Amino acid sequence: MENSLQQSAKLQQKQQLSARQRTSLEFLQLSRQELDARLNEELAENPLLEEIFPEDLPQESLPDMPPEKEDEAEFDARFAESDQWHSELPLPGEEGEESTADFWSGIAAPPPTLAEQLAREFAGSPLDPKIREIAQMIVESLDEKGYLSTPLADLAMSCDADLDEVEKALKFVQSLEPAGIGARTLDECFRLQLERSGKWHGAVKKIVENGLDDLERFSPRTLAEKYQLTPGEFQQALAVLRKLDPAPGGSETHAAVVLPDIEIFSTENGGFDARLLKERERRFNICQRYEKLLDDPGVSAEDRAFVRDKIRAAQEVIQSLDMRESTLLRLGRWIANRQRDFFRDGVEKLLPLTMKQAGKELELHETTISRAVSGKYAKTPQGALALRFFFTTGGVSGGEQEISNRAIGEKIRQIIAEEDKSHPLSDDAVAKKLKGSGISIARRTVAKYRDQLHIAPASLRTLR
Repeated sequence: MENSLQQSAKLQQKQQLSARQRTSLEFLQLSRQELDARLNEELAENPLLEEIFPEDLPQESLPDMPPEKEDEAEFDARFAESDQWHSELPLPGEEGEESTADFWSGIAAPPPTLAEQLAREFAGSPLDPKIREIAQMIVESLDEKGYLSTPLADLAMSCDADLDEVEKALKFVQSLEPAGIGARTLDECFRLQLERSGKWHGAVKKIVENGLDDLERFSPRTLAEKYQLTPGEFQQALAVLRKLDPAPGGSETHAAVVLPDIEIFSTENGGFDARLLKERERRFNICQRYEKLLDDPGVSAEDRAFVRDKIRAAQEVIQSLDMRESTLLRLGRWIANRQRDFFRDGVEKLLPLTMKQAGKELELHETTISRAVSGKYAKTPQGALALRFFFTTGGVSGGEQEISNRAIGEKIRQIIAEEDKSHPLSDDAVAKKLKGSGISIARRTVAKYRDQLHIAPASLRTLR
């Protein structure tokens, strides 16, 4: 046999995103805080990009219409309101300096949010830039209790990263304080805390490794025999587990600062609609003074190329910002219409919706919807809620009416929150209470919901 080298041609179609499309998708995915930081960077780097404030324009050019009548065609005519209150404060050395100092010294600094606290730990850590980017997204994806509910595969897609890189970033986040941060389940949260305290061994390790759900399914005597423990050793292990924190990021100290992008409000006809929050909007245009340099024959070819490049970059920012607002408004109005019973009556009327369903009805790709809901919040009649809150699969109530899994979970959370803490309810008792309210699910299903809510079994919820 002879070895030979051969060349072959292969035609392959591959979609390539333009620079504007990439910027648009990036802007869409950013949270409000991240977007403001990114826009400030663009302003610092691009002299042709300038921010527009209402006081810079003639009064008659400002729109005069009810907010609920706005639509996407009016985006370019609306401008952000400038926050100028700080210019009224007296500066050091001015009259009233002493009273001003006394005033500010009497105000306690706000406690750091969980994201801010973790960011401080990031600062002193030597991390690969890609891992740092993924870790930052993981931190921003944590829920109010400090858990990560976003699948690692979704994070990998959002960051254009390998699953190995996401797992490495997650391991780093889980090494931060407080212990248990970044866990995906209650079992993992307890394991991380036990490992940190050096107690991941013996009886507690056996109990957690076999699943905390066993504490609901079997009697203490049965479990002690299963784990080959004496009754005393088993009770000592339970005492250790009861001291662990099932919600390491859920204290008031770590309460996140929520900046909604949109508002969902009731209309005169009894329905609901959505609008962008004006105080969150920022408007930009291209500085004409620099743009006119292209018509100046005295400008060198190099400078002319620089101006063209910055004009193109400024156009990308302006168009990407408009696309972001347009998508959020469309999604907000879709949610307002589909979840109107929830906004009127509460979480028990929350309908099961999926991002695939939203994408199909709005004629957008499912990944675009995923980017749109990432880190975004809405001000609603039911409080400030993450857009991701509205997307959940469904269950079936006793009357065969489909309700959302989140509504069932919220009902379970309420039942447990109202229980007698000296005699916590078992999963079977919770299932019976649910049946009394028209929701018929099995005990093991209650256990699954409870685990998703990161609520410990009854044996670990007794008064400490």
